[in-house]
Amino acid sequence: MRQRDVYATNRLLRDLVAVGEMQRERPSADERLESLLGFELTAVLRATLTGTPSPAQRLQHRAA
Repeated sequence: MRQRDVYATNRLLRDLVAVGEMQRERPSADERLESLLGFELTAVLRATLTGTPSPAQRLQHRAA
């Protein structure tokens, strides 16, 4: 019975550490992607993956 209590305590501590890591303030995946690709390209990617209309549809083709 004692070994079981030690295991439960260790598991609880591990879970608390995991929750603490999840709560750490950091940008969301969407924000990180937008900072790398820019707003317009991220919007195009999001619309392509989800099939929902977005401001990306207002993009205009530019002559090179």
